[in-house]
Amino acid sequence: MNSIFRSFHRYIGLVIAIPFMLCCASGTLLLFKQNWLEWQYPQLASANTDEVLVVQQAQQLKSISRQISSAELSYARVADERQAYALAVDVLGRHWLFDRDGQLVVRFETSHPWVWLPKLHANWMLGKPGKQINGILSILVLLLLLSALLLCWQKFEWRHLRRWLSKEERPLHRSYFRHIGPGWWAFPGLLLLCITAVLLIYRSPILDALESPSVAQAIVSDAPAQTGTGWQQRWPQVAKLMEQDQPTLIRSVDAAQGIWAIRGRAPNSWHPHGRQMYQFQWNNHGELIAASKRQATIGDRLIGAGFALHAGQVARPWMLYALLFSGLAVLASLAYSLQLAWRRRTIDA
Repeated sequence: MNSIFRSFHRYIGLVIAIPFMLCCASGTLLLFKQNWLEWQYPQLASANTDEVLVVQQAQQLKSISRQISSAELSYARVADERQAYALAVDVLGRHWLFDRDGQLVVRFETSHPWVWLPKLHANWMLGKPGKQINGILSILVLLLLLSALLLCWQKFEWRHLRRWLSKEERPLHRSYFRHIGPGWWAFPGLLLLCITAVLLIYRSPILDALESPSVAQAIVSDAPAQTGTGWQQRWPQVAKLMEQDQPTLIRSVDAAQGIWAIRGRAPNSWHPHGRQMYQFQWNNHGELIAASKRQATIGDRLIGAGFALHAGQVARPWMLYALLFSGLAVLASLAYSLQLAWRRRTIDA
């Protein structure tokens, strides 16, 4: 039993670091996705990214409605100063990319890397498929992290740290710290990753406990849009009613009642999709019946922040480089920990 414990705590740093390293790698790719798309497809770039006109957004939405029927649309996101192209995803998972004028540039099938990579990085954490299994795994990893933290706190020889601060020679090589290795680097990020994963997987019960707003549930749900006439007439009304808050994510709430949920982002907002919740209701002829707006609740913000984190979306450009350098730091620390583990294995042998 003692040998099992020694083997476990010797390599626990690697156990903690490897998932975080993979998350950093896939997240970094997703953060550079827009740069790659604009380089590969110049039509998706915009020379005027500082101004987002309501007319442009209305044109984008109308163009999306011409290409994809309401029965096929899962969700749509219009272009703004952060994303220079409009995106629509149909119920089959295909991605449709439009330029700022609403012209279709390219359609990615489900086998394309920019389609399955976000699913691998974000949607798996959303519990598709195997929601309960993913939830149990995330909770187990979370408990493992907390146990590792308590174990490190109990076993770490703090006097060696004081010696190191006083510049004595090689005190940390005899301490428990060398067994943890990159776990200390990766712990905060992986802890946040697991917490947001649990929030995303169990989002509906969490929102039920924190008011259960139907608009918030619709924005993070995967319910596809349903059929209905007057489809193209709706979007100019949306763009006009949301002049102050730019429309970002658009989803169906209740197809039978013609209710749609739209998230709006105020100018200079830090959140990628914004925190304003709108709900619109149309009749079958495309006539607006009702419109309402409300502030996001605490539950909305938790779920939205978790989704943005797992989808590789950033609110400020420096966050992109922070994630990149944190991934490089974990890689360097992981290599150093492997070297220490191999050296100790050689000595023990």
